[in-house]
Amino acid sequence: FIAVSTVIGVTIFYSDGKALEVAGPSGALLAFAIVGAVAICVMECVSELIQMFPTPNAIVEFVRIFVDEDLAWVIGIGYWYTWAAIFPTQIIAAANFTSYWHLAQVYQTAAFYIFAALAVLAINYAGIFAFGWIETIGGVLKICMVIGGGIAMYVIHGEGDTGSK
Repeated sequence: FIAVSTVIGVTIFYSDGKALEVAGPSGALLAFAIVGAVAICVMECVSELIQMFPTPNAIVEFVRIFVDEDLAWVIGIGYWYTWAAIFPTQIIAAANFTSYWHLAQVYQTAAFYIFAALAVLAINYAGIFAFGWIETIGGVLKICMVIGGGIAMYVIHGEGDTGSK
C-alpha cells in the first residue's frame, strides 16, 4: 500500500497533461508501465539486500561493501544532491497549486518553504510511529485523489458527449 502511494507524486497532478499531449494516451500508459516495472525491479532488489544485510544508510553502505569505497562517497553526495534538488522543486509545485488564493507567487513560495521545513522538522522529531501514521494517511489521500480525479474526468467527458439535445 505504501509503495503504491509513494510513486504518486506531485508530477502526476502537475505535469502529466504535458506527457499526455506529447505521447498520447497509449504512449503515456506505456511509459508509465515501463517506468513502473523498472521501479518495481529496483525496489525488489533493494528490499532483498536490506533483508539480508540490514544497515543504516543502506544504499551508500551497499555500494561501499560490494563495489568501492570511493564510489560509495560519490553515491552519497549524489543521493544528498537528489533530495536537495527535489525538495525545492516539490515546494514550488505545491505553491503553484495554490494559485486559486490569488496571492503573489513570492508569498506562496515563501509560505510553503517555511511551512514545509517546519512540517518536516516536526515529523522527524515525532518519531517512527507518527511518521507511519502520517505516511499512511497521506497515501490514502493521494490514492483517493487519483481515483477521484479519474472518476471526475470520466464524468466530465461523458457529460460533454450526449449525442442529441
